[in-house]
Amino acid sequence: MIADDLAIYAARLTYADLSDDVVHQVKRHFIDAVGCALAAKDAAPVQIVRQAARINIPPLRAFLYGTMIRYFDYNDSYLAKEPAHPSDNIGAVLGVAEATKAHGKNVILATALAYELQCRLCDAASLRAHGWDHVIYGLVSSGLAAGKLMGLSAAQLTQVINLTVPTYLSTRQVREGTELSMWKACAFANVARNALFAAHLAKLGMTGPNDVFEGTYGLIRQTQQDSWSLDTTLFGKKKSHFKILDCWIKKWPAEVHSQSAIQATLELRPQVSVTDIDRILVETHEAGYTIIGRGKEKWQPNTRETADHSIPYVVGAALMDGTIDRHTFTPRRFRDKRLLALVKKISVSENQHLTDLYPKVAANIVRVYLTSGETVEKRVDHHRGHPRNRMSDAEIEEKFKTLTKPILSSVKQHRLLQFLWTLDKQKTILPLMQVLK
Repeated sequence: MIADDLAIYAARLTYADLSDDVVHQVKRHFIDAVGCALAAKDAAPVQIVRQAARINIPPLRAFLYGTMIRYFDYNDSYLAKEPAHPSDNIGAVLGVAEATKAHGKNVILATALAYELQCRLCDAASLRAHGWDHVIYGLVSSGLAAGKLMGLSAAQLTQVINLTVPTYLSTRQVREGTELSMWKACAFANVARNALFAAHLAKLGMTGPNDVFEGTYGLIRQTQQDSWSLDTTLFGKKKSHFKILDCWIKKWPAEVHSQSAIQATLELRPQVSVTDIDRILVETHEAGYTIIGRGKEKWQPNTRETADHSIPYVVGAALMDGTIDRHTFTPRRFRDKRLLALVKKISVSENQHLTDLYPKVAANIVRVYLTSGETVEKRVDHHRGHPRNRMSDAEIEEKFKTLTKPILSSVKQHRLLQFLWTLDKQKTILPLMQVLK
C-alpha cells in the first residue's frame, strides 16, 4: 500500500543519506523561506493568524510560520503534473522543531524529506485537473516530516497519512473565483496544522481509515485514475537524486508561471515606450493560461492575491515600472488608472507548443505591437531561479537582505544568515524562532 511505502521510506531516511549538494540546497531554500516569512511579519493575514496562534502549541505555530512563508507568493516552487510550493512544508518543520528544540541536522533531514514526498506526489498525479487543490499533498509531506522530527515509527507514520488524507481535503476553489482572498496564503499552513495534530494523535495510538490512496473512495479514484506510478525505491537516498535539487527559487514575488513572462518583459522593455504600445499578446502554456491568464478579474484586480496571480497585470507593471516587487501589489498600485489602462491592452492565449513543453519548460512569449506597425517579441524558457538557470548563493542572500531590511539591521541580517548557512552545526533551532516571533 502507498501509505505504508511512504511511511517506511520516511522512517528509514537518515541524515547520512543526504549528499552535500542536498544539504546545501536545503540551506538555500531555508534562507529563502525565512526571508519571505520575515517580510510578511506585519501583513494583515499574518496578524490575524498570530492572534489565533497565541496558544503556543506546535500545530498553531506551524499555521503561523506557514502563513508567513507563503504570504508574498515569493517562496519556492516545483512544477510537475501538479504544481507546488515545497517550502510551505517548512512551517510544519519549524512548528515541531521549536517545540522539540531540534538539532539543525534533524531540521535539514525533515525538510529534505518533506520536499521529496511532496514533489514525488506532484509527479504522480494532477489534483488541479480534478478540482482539488495542490495543498492536499502537504498532508503527507508535512505530516511525515513532523512525525520524523517527533520520532514516530513507520507504523505510526502510516497512521498520520491515514488520519489526514481522507479527512482534510481542499478544493481548487481556494484559487478560483472573482477575487482571490487572504486564504491563498493560509491554505497549506492549515494543512500543516492538521497534519501536526494528526501526528500527535498517531503518537498517542489513534488509527485512521485504511487504503486512503487505493480504496473505493481513495485519493487515486478522486483523480480519476486506476493507479499511480509512485515507486519509493526511486526516491532520494544515499547516492541518488533528491527532488529538492529540481525546485525553483523565485526572482520576483508573483505566481510561478509568470516568472518567465516577467523576465521576458523586462528584457524587451528598453526597446519600447509605453506611449507607443498598441497592444500586447502573451502566449503561455495551459497552466499559465488557466491559473493566471483568464477571468476578467485578472485585468482589474481588487486584492493583492488576485494581482500576483494575474499575468496581464504583472506584465503591465513590469513594462511600466521596470521591476516587480512588493510595492507592485499594494492597493495604490494595482488600482492605478494609468497602469490598468496598459493592462487592458494585454491579451493572453494558450500556445499548444508551450503546453507540450510543460512542465520541464515553463515558457512565456511576450509580443508587443507598436503603433508604428513594428513588433517586438521575447521568449524566455528558463528564467532566473529555474533549476537550469539557478540563482547564486549571493543572489539568494541579496533577496533575503531586501526582504528583511525593514525588520533587521545589517548586523542581525549577517548573524541570521550565518546561522542558516551553518544550520547543520546548530544544536537547536531556537535562535531562529526568536527572530520569527
